[in-house]
Amino acid sequence: MIPGFTRTINNKEQRIKMRLLTLYTELIHNRDLCVGCGTCITVCPKNAVKRGPVGASLRDTRRGDASTLSPVIFDQNECSFCGTCAYLCPTGAIKVVVNGEENTQLIDEKALPEIEITWIDRKDSKAKVKKYSEGELEINLTNCPSMCSTCAVVCPTEAITIPKPEKGWMKTKKVEYDKDKCALCGACVSACPSDCITIKRTKINYKGEFTEPFWPNIVEKLTKPRNSAER
Repeated sequence: MIPGFTRTINNKEQRIKMRLLTLYTELIHNRDLCVGCGTCITVCPKNAVKRGPVGASLRDTRRGDASTLSPVIFDQNECSFCGTCAYLCPTGAIKVVVNGEENTQLIDEKALPEIEITWIDRKDSKAKVKKYSEGELEINLTNCPSMCSTCAVVCPTEAITIPKPEKGWMKTKKVEYDKDKCALCGACVSACPSDCITIKRTKINYKGEFTEPFWPNIVEKLTKPRNSAER
């Protein structure tokens, strides 16, 4: 059958492919870099990305388990291989290639503008995380389940940490949040099992030309508040 679609996944990567007679297009999802932030889900114009078990899959991957659980799942039958997800992925975990070369068509044709990036160090030193939005997280500690730590596990920049008491009997906050380290990626929101965290992006930083209404629709989705109770 032409076109032919396939999807493969292992504990290192997820690949979806479309093969035509002379055209070979592939989306490569690097699970080692992915933090399950859900940006790809938000910006996909075809709704081709679904949320997986974020916390469980990342814990398995980081332990080296050969798990096929993935924080995000790409549908090869719905994906248009446009590369929007790759361009806006905060951790560089997604790449789209056409006949072996990276697909930059949307940028070259100015469907997407140039995003203005601030780079933040990753806690695992694998790469840097790009921040291109302004805003804040709201963390409701009343709803925060004790001994969970999932938000701290998935946070790539240590913006969220679990404080340790100086002495065993002393009480501490359930979590601590460092706004200066936060890339506003949304990984904590995707992974939190409770009605606890809300991300509010107030502005997306970009410049240059773009296509109406393609880019404005993406900005609208990115700046819509998202709560961890939403699934």
